Amino acid sequence: MTQPFVQPLRGPRVAAYQLDRLLGGKGANLVRLARAGLAVPDGFVVTTAAYRAVVRRSLQGATHIDDIRQRLRDAPLPDDLVEALREHFERLTGGLDDLPLAVRSSSADEDGAHHSFAGQQASFLGVRGFDALCDHVRRVWASLFDASAALYRSQTSLEAIPPAMAVVVQRVIDARSAGVCFTANPVSGAVGDVVVSAARGLGVTVVDGDPCDTFYVRRRDGRVTHSELAAQPAARRLAADGGLTDEPLPDAEATEASLSEADLSRVVRLALQIEERLGGGPQDVEWAFDAGGGLWALQARPVTRATEGRGARQSVWTNMNVGEALPGVGTPMTWSVLMAFSRVGFETAFGALGLEVPEEYTLVGSFYGRVYLNLTEFASIITQIPLMRPETLLEIAGGPAIEQIRGNYDEHSPRHFLTRLPLTVPRIFLSQVSMPVVGRQWARRLRRRRDDFLRDDLSTQDLQGLTERLASVDRLFRWTGLVMLACSSNFLSSYVVTRELLARWGGDQAATRENRLFSGLTNMRSAAP
Repeated sequence: MTQPFVQPLRGPRVAAYQLDRLLGGKGANLVRLARAGLAVPDGFVVTTAAYRAVVRRSLQGATHIDDIRQRLRDAPLPDDLVEALREHFERLTGGLDDLPLAVRSSSADEDGAHHSFAGQQASFLGVRGFDALCDHVRRVWASLFDASAALYRSQTSLEAIPPAMAVVVQRVIDARSAGVCFTANPVSGAVGDVVVSAARGLGVTVVDGDPCDTFYVRRRDGRVTHSELAAQPAARRLAADGGLTDEPLPDAEATEASLSEADLSRVVRLALQIEERLGGGPQDVEWAFDAGGGLWALQARPVTRATEGRGARQSVWTNMNVGEALPGVGTPMTWSVLMAFSRVGFETAFGALGLEVPEEYTLVGSFYGRVYLNLTEFASIITQIPLMRPETLLEIAGGPAIEQIRGNYDEHSPRHFLTRLPLTVPRIFLSQVSMPVVGRQWARRLRRRRDDFLRDDLSTQDLQGLTERLASVDRLFRWTGLVMLACSSNFLSSYVVTRELLARWGGDQAATRENRLFSGLTNMRSAAP
C-alpha cells in the first residue's frame, strides 16, 4: 500500500505500528492526543514517505554532509507532494497567507525514553505563506544533516545514520503564557514530583533556557512544595512581519508569577492525563494558554531521565538466546533490516497467540552495537495469558535473569486474550499443522532467491536499481522473519503445554524431565552453537 505524503492530525486512521515510523515521535504523539480528544492545535504531518521521496534523489552524487544539506535545501518537491501540501495548507489556513504556522521536526529517534534529540533538529515559528512553508519543510529536513546533530547522534546512538524525518505543521497558539511540564523530576528522576516551567508569551522562552518560573508540585495531592520565580522583562511573541519579537512587560507584570494557582493546577492535570493516555511512563509536555484562557497541548514525549524514585520500573535487557544467533556487532544493514522488521514481526507473532503489544513498548535495542531484547516488556506481554507466569518462559530459556525479572513487569488484563480465544485456537492449530510444509517450501524459495541475488553484478546498477534491489531483499527478509517467528511460536507453545501437562499429571519431578521428550530433535543448525 502506498504511504501518504501528508497526514492530518485528525484524519484517516493510521495503523498503530506505523504511527511512529510514518509520523516520527512528535507527530505520532500529537495524533494520539488528538484521537484522545485533547486540545491539540490543528495541523498535519509531512510524513517520512515524503522525506524519502526527496532525499533519495538528493543523495545521488553527494560526497559530503554539507553537500547533502545544501541539496535538500534546494531540492524540488515532487508534484504530488506539492499538491498534497497545498490542499492541507489551504484547509488549515482557510487560504490566508498571513496565518502563522509552526514547522517542527519529528524524526523517529528524536523523542525517546533513553536519549532525546530534541533541539538537534530545526523548528520554526511564525512561518507565513505556502512558499515559505515548502522552504521551511526543506530546512527541517536539511537540519538532520547538521554537523552538531550528526555528532550528537554518533555519541548517543550506535545507529548513527539519520532516520527518516517527518515534519509537523500546526497553527501557532499566540500564547499569553506557555512552557513545559515534566510528570517526573527530570534531574533527580523522582516520580513523585511534577515540575512545571513557565513564561509569559510563547514557550520558546522556556525551551531556549531564558529566565522563567519553575514550580515543583507534589503528584499525590497537587501541593506546590517549592517555586522559583524569575524576573521576565519581556515576553516572546509573534512578529507582525514574520518570526518572533520580544515585547517589553510592565515592571509589575515582569516580577509576578507567570501562572496563577488555578492555571498551574490545570497544567498539572493536563500533563498527568497525557501521561495516562500515552502510557510508557513520565512525559515531557509542552503546553500553552491562549488569550482566552484555553489550555493547549503542543507536544509530548517521554522524559529522557526518570529511572529513580518510588514507582519507577526499570527494564531488564538480555542477549540470552539472540546472542547465540547474532553474537557480533550489527552492521548498519543488519540494524536497518532488524529495526524495520522487529515491531511488525513481534506484533504478528504475539497477535497470532491472541496477545496485544502496547504501542509504547520497545522490544529490541542495541547495547554497544549488539542485539538485546527487553525482557521486562516480553514478560509484561505474557501476563495477558491467564495462569501463565512470565517466569515460566525464563525458566525454559535459562539464564540468570529470572530473579531480576521476578515481579518487575506490568500486569495486563487477560480480557483481550480471552475474547479472541475462539479465533486464536483454530488459527494456532492450523499453523501447527501447516507450518512444517510452509517452512520447507519457503526455505527452498529463499535459497533460490539468495542464489539469484549473489549472482547479480550490483556494480552495474544505478541508485534506483540498487534501491529496488534493497527493497526486494527487505521484503524477502520480512517474510522469512515471519515464517521463523511462526515456527518458534509454534514450538514454544507446544513446549509450554507439554511442560504444564507433565507438571499436572506427574508432578514437579516429571516437569523437570521434559528435555528427555525433546532430545530427539537433532540436525538443527540453530542449536549448533
